[in-house]
Amino acid sequence: MPNNLISSPIGLQAIVNKLQVALYEPLKATWNNAQLDGYPICYSKEKDGKRTIEHFSSGVDYKNLIYAEENKFWFTNPYPITEVRNSSGIYETQLDLYFTVNLLEIKSQITTHRADYEARKDVIDILEFIPEVRVNEIITQFDQVYRGFSCSQDMDFQPYHCFRIVLDVLSFRNDLQICIN
Repeated sequence: MPNNLISSPIGLQAIVNKLQVALYEPLKATWNNAQLDGYPICYSKEKDGKRTIEHFSSGVDYKNLIYAEENKFWFTNPYPITEVRNSSGIYETQLDLYFTVNLLEIKSQITTHRADYEARKDVIDILEFIPEVRVNEIITQFDQVYRGFSCSQDMDFQPYHCFRIVLDVLSFRNDLQICIN
């Protein structure tokens, strides 16, 4: 699948759209043109007694994203949106940005060690130049990346690597809209 952009996103989704676009092509190019799937804000769901993160695809269909196969990234917004008390109607919040990658596919040129630091650095190097967000925290311990979710620890054994980046969204307007044709 490609970069799953929302058509005509508004508010926080418009910021996420900008992040998806900023990350997708540069990462594909840096990561050996490996298959990469990008997703917008996804949702925590409980299914069969297990908590997952799922992407709404259409109608009533969702796709579970917590599994090791496929190189992918997605966002969640588990934090309350806090209005900054000014007359401009500016909001701020945090986003969690999740990555699951196959290091042998995206960093095949590195054979002497596990290329997890290099994969994370590629993402951070892009995020540092996006003025609407600030990297707050990089979480790499598997039990902390998916804290509260049901998943297999095999997702973080070579060649797979999972990590989560907590982003501060510094300001956005709820009426911000991006029109995509």
